[in-house]
Amino acid sequence: MIRLFGIPVRIHPLMWMIFAASLMTGYILEIIVLFGVVFIHELGHAAAARSLQWRVRAIRLLPFGGVAEVEEHGSVPAWQDVIVTLAGPLQHVWMIAFALICERLGLWGEAWTGYFIHVNMMIGLFNLLPILPLDGGKLLQTLLSLWMPYYQTLHISHVISLLCGSLMIAVSLGIWHAYGIDLNLLMIGIFLFISNWMDYRNISYIFLRFLMGREQRMRGKLSGGMTAHPILVTPGHTVSQVVRMLKREQYHVIYICNEEGKIKQTLPEQRVIQAFLMRNH
Repeated sequence: MIRLFGIPVRIHPLMWMIFAASLMTGYILEIIVLFGVVFIHELGHAAAARSLQWRVRAIRLLPFGGVAEVEEHGSVPAWQDVIVTLAGPLQHVWMIAFALICERLGLWGEAWTGYFIHVNMMIGLFNLLPILPLDGGKLLQTLLSLWMPYYQTLHISHVISLLCGSLMIAVSLGIWHAYGIDLNLLMIGIFLFISNWMDYRNISYIFLRFLMGREQRMRGKLSGGMTAHPILVTPGHTVSQVVRMLKREQYHVIYICNEEGKIKQTLPEQRVIQAFLMRNH
């Protein structure tokens, strides 16, 4: 493991096997360029996250791409999530411009420019697919959280990711074309499907982390004053049902009403969250 600007960079063991195979087949330079582009993409995420005082755990380079691991999960404003998510794909813009300038200056030939642009376009566009943990999936999840409760957002975004991962596997097996099995696409599809299936089974844990970070964030926003959004429930609603109605970018006041619609009790969301967290510890 190496460190860059204080951020650990972890390289998956299979990566070394890929480098060894590329060295023996004479494609080592192409592989270095490929994973160099991936690394710069992830470095863009990490730099944007650090500039917003996020806690960056590590940058991981995987056989199918990379990922910048951060501590923040729904506990920061949505606009920050959008900036950090888009910071990765935006790196490809300047890298493509860099390649064109190098060709114009005669630093390398047209063939290398074409390869470099192809790699950037492939990685950039692939990452915009609506599949977690790709950038497109993260962006979709952030946008969904602006309109629906966060717990529902987690469910829908992971279901979409599972469906897209299944579709990728189906396409790779040659169901819709006559070119046979695409092993690269098949392995990536399986990796993404398994990753999302594991996260889908741990949605309750992800949601718990969201609630734990929410208390501190909302306490800071309250000091400056903010508009509260009501949630109307009956005494029959459980604490779990109420917290699952919370929206990411809104502060809520819970009104407990009887069958006639008369308000019997009013609670700030902190009271409900604390009751839920105490029950789950």
